[in-house]
Amino acid sequence: MYPDLGDEVARIKRREALWVDKGRLGFEEANRLQLELAARRRVGEIPDIAMLVEHDPCFTLGRAAKAEHVLVDADGLAAAGIAVHKADRGGDVTYHGWGQLVCYAIVDLAGYGRDVHAHARRLEEIMIRAACAIGVPAYRDPDYPGVWCSQGKLGAIGLGVRRWVTMHGASLNVSPYMPHYDLIVPCGIHGRAVTSLERASGRTITLEQVGRELRRAFGAVFETELKSERGV
Repeated sequence: MYPDLGDEVARIKRREALWVDKGRLGFEEANRLQLELAARRRVGEIPDIAMLVEHDPCFTLGRAAKAEHVLVDADGLAAAGIAVHKADRGGDVTYHGWGQLVCYAIVDLAGYGRDVHAHARRLEEIMIRAACAIGVPAYRDPDYPGVWCSQGKLGAIGLGVRRWVTMHGASLNVSPYMPHYDLIVPCGIHGRAVTSLERASGRTITLEQVGRELRRAFGAVFETELKSERGV
């Protein structure tokens, strides 16, 4: 006999999350908000949250970051207008800036089998679906995390998990100032290009377009009904 999937289907249909579009927000402010939301999620005060943000130019250093992967000194950073922040996530150094969308996922993995690796693949999948919807064929590279296309890396992921509630998430290049990537070894990967949806497609793409596709993909991949919220 086949198992009764009624309860499982009903549970998935009842799953809800908040979609929070914060617009442009400094990294430190976004990180403080993430910490607050994750703490509230751990005690069940709020549902899962997907928070969409565009950051001012900065490099963030994950727990595995190597100092030599930032290729300029303090004067060079100041001249470029780039701040440097430590981030409580895995991985090396990465870039955030105008023209890039970051989707911070505050998700209780108790509802997703407590599988961190599967969560990482879901984050990659939302970027792949968004890129493909925009017209840029994107895929995973078995040797490197993140999302890639024929011209290089389009999106990066970074995770922090405490008591099965996640922080950080996925960053997708829409139209950032690409020369900033020349100042680091992105994600510690040597000899691989970084690109953007605009470069790969050869046309203008707006953050609003990509934000809509990320939201659609998040709802489908995480099997959740997303409700818009601004005041978290």
